[in-house]
Amino acid sequence: MNTATDSPQVGPSATSLLVENVRIYLEIRSAFEQCDPAIQDVVTDMAQLAHDSSATPDERQRALYTIVEALFPNLAFEFVEGCNRVRALPESRAQWEAMRDEEQSFSERLAEVMKQKNVTQEELARQIGVGQPAIANLLNRNCRPQKRTVSRLAAALSVEPQELWRDFRED
Repeated sequence: MNTATDSPQVGPSATSLLVENVRIYLEIRSAFEQCDPAIQDVVTDMAQLAHDSSATPDERQRALYTIVEALFPNLAFEFVEGCNRVRALPESRAQWEAMRDEEQSFSERLAEVMKQKNVTQEELARQIGVGQPAIANLLNRNCRPQKRTVSRLAAALSVEPQELWRDFRED
C-alpha cells in the first residue's frame, strides 16, 4: 500500500510542484463552494463536457473558459473586456449580432416546444442528465448550448435538432 509516509522519495522541485498544485486545487474548490447551486450545476456540466472524448476540441475549450468565468469572474473580466473591444469592430459586429439572434431564437424555440409538450424544466433536466438550473440558464440565455446539448434536448423532446436550432448540422 502506497501512503504519504511510504511514498517514493521525490526531489525538492517535484515537492514544490505538488504543493503548488494542491494550493491551486484548494483555491478552485473554495471558489466552487462559494458559488450558488445554479452556478455549481453549470460548472459540473462544463467539467463533464471538458472530459468528454466525444466533444470537439473547441467544445472542450469553451467548457473550460466557462468554468474559469463562473469560478473567477474577476479574471474573466479582462477577457470579456477584450471581447467587447473586438465586438466593436465593424467586421465583428455582424457576427456577434447573428450569434445573439441565434441564442434568442433557440431559447424561444426551446420554451415553446417545452410548453407544447407540457415538459417542465425539472423533467427535461432529468431526461438529459443535467440539473434544472442548466435548463434555466439555456432559457434565460445565460449560456450558449453545445451541439451535443441541442441534440440531447431535441431527442428528449422528440423533435429534430433544427426545430430548436435553425442552422443545426450534425458533424
